[in-house]
Amino acid sequence: MSISYLHAYETKEFFDKYFVDSISYPSNQVDAVVGFFEKRGFEKSVAISVSAVFLQQAKVDNINVFELLDTLKGIDGRQLSSVVTQVLNLNRSR
Repeated sequence: MSISYLHAYETKEFFDKYFVDSISYPSNQVDAVVGFFEKRGFEKSVAISVSAVFLQQAKVDNINVFELLDTLKGIDGRQLSSVVTQVLNLNRSR
């Protein structure tokens, strides 16, 4: 996933690292996840990158992204960093 995304009506599109394949998510989901990470001190570009991975993983695991955010709200900064690290490591290119 790249950190680039396009606004397209009610969805936002993320592109893979080669800008070939795209994955669309409802804009309210993207905005909520990006906003969640920005409110916790992540810079905009990092929040977008992390959000793309979390959205993708939520879709793979068939988890409602808003329920995921509710779960993450209850953890402190150190725990959040650990969760983000684990998710990013699970999703990085082999």
